Amino acid sequence: MLYLPKVTIFLSIYLNSFLISVGWIFSFDSDKWWFTLHRSHLQPSFSCLPKVNECLEMKPKNDIKLEKRITGSPVIDDQLQVIVEYILRDFVTPWYLEISPNPEFILQLQQGLQQSLTSLSNKCKSTDWVGYLTTRLVEDIASHLRLFREAKTSAKSKEAASKDLVEHFFDKEFEKEKDFCRDSICLKKDIEKDYLSDLVEVILYYSIPPSEFANMPLRTAIVEIVVSSLIMPLFDRISEPDYINSLIVGFVSVIDILCYDISVSYKIEVNMEYVVTYKFYIL
Repeated sequence: MLYLPKVTIFLSIYLNSFLISVGWIFSFDSDKWWFTLHRSHLQPSFSCLPKVNECLEMKPKNDIKLEKRITGSPVIDDQLQVIVEYILRDFVTPWYLEISPNPEFILQLQQGLQQSLTSLSNKCKSTDWVGYLTTRLVEDIASHLRLFREAKTSAKSKEAASKDLVEHFFDKEFEKEKDFCRDSICLKKDIEKDYLSDLVEVILYYSIPPSEFANMPLRTAIVEIVVSSLIMPLFDRISEPDYINSLIVGFVSVIDILCYDISVSYKIEVNMEYVVTYKFYIL
């Protein structure tokens, strides 16, 4: 058994000698051999960087025209222009100025937003709002209130004490709509976000130009900003009980002030009529 260490030592010496020999052979003109065999390992050329910097520092084109007219109403258009400026200021300018000082991209984006709002305004003008507000909307509200009353009645029963009002509401909706329910959209944030994203994408399809809608990164960014920074925070805000209570208190306060002003004006008017009548009687 003494020959095993000798064999191991011999093999290790042999392998080391072989590796040293191979390395010594490849050391001659190794760079040429490596780049010929692996073209993909060539060092990248940075000759295009000056051209890229030149394009980023170019002055904006003069053919970008921003129209202030969106809906045709100056009061509404001014407010929409302010909203567009705030959106660009808060969501685009902070990160874009770190890339380039060229404002052409921001101007093009502002122009695209204005065109989208104009297209959306034209779609709203062509919609039959009278039929929708007097028929479909009324039916939807009545159906919702009917489901709420039925769910409230079902929640008061002793057999359904283990479920809350929300579960009873969606159970009734499932019965009325025939195997269709919106509980996942209303109760799960991720599914709600997916549903709103699909809805916003459909609106973008009808509101922005086809060339911009085909731009997948731009469309994804717009959908994410609108859904995550506008729609979902708005829904969370208006669904808070404190916010609803504050609206009710403010509305009741305005009504009280209006009623007081009407009563005071009525008393003044009655008193003035009395004074005029009295003077006329004396004269």
